[in-house]
Amino acid sequence: SRDHLEMEAQRLLQQAKALRDEAAEAQSNMAREKTQKQRQHDLAIDELIETYFFSTDRYSMSCTYDECLLNRLRDRRLGLPTLFHVVDRIYQRETLANEALERNDDTLLSQLNFHPSIDYSDDANRLDGCIEALIELHEELDLEQQHQHQHQQGEFHDAAFVQHYGGNVSQQLERRLQKLQQATAKCEQQPITSVAVNEDEKEQSEQQESATPAFDLAKFLPW
Repeated sequence: SRDHLEMEAQRLLQQAKALRDEAAEAQSNMAREKTQKQRQHDLAIDELIETYFFSTDRYSMSCTYDECLLNRLRDRRLGLPTLFHVVDRIYQRETLANEALERNDDTLLSQLNFHPSIDYSDDANRLDGCIEALIELHEELDLEQQHQHQHQQGEFHDAAFVQHYGGNVSQQLERRLQKLQQATAKCEQQPITSVAVNEDEKEQSEQQESATPAFDLAKFLPW
């Protein structure tokens, strides 16, 4: 009957709405979980940055800035993926800080996840040159590590070392910085709505540098 068909249609509509609500809730939960994980990641990397670049420790009382950083890197060697995260985070913070100064708009910094015990107000000055120092000092560390892990014939024999540290960290960090700079330049040249990572280029890059964490271009947008 007509009444039965209308009731059945109503039931199906309600069922569809319930499914949509469930899907929306699941998507919302996933987004919150992703945001929380990103916050935890950012704060952990910020703690590393403070420890390596700005610590008051046994080295800071008697060494130059570069010597302190070099000694800390020797004491606690960071793997290549972690170093990529450090470079990404410094670049993100420094870019946003400089953009905020240029626009006289501190609200841009609200995009950052803030560690409660770290002062982010002078990032433009504090972080200036940090990535370059990291790259330069790893040239020396690369030579040291290569010497320590050489075979008698002068070839690497420690596969785990090469896989974890890359063997040419300074060059890989330099490439990482160049990638970030290119992404920023691309953002400045294009409308923000059109900026996206080309999937073919991304897949090719990931194949070439499998140890590199996924590059999230949107993370570095200064707007």
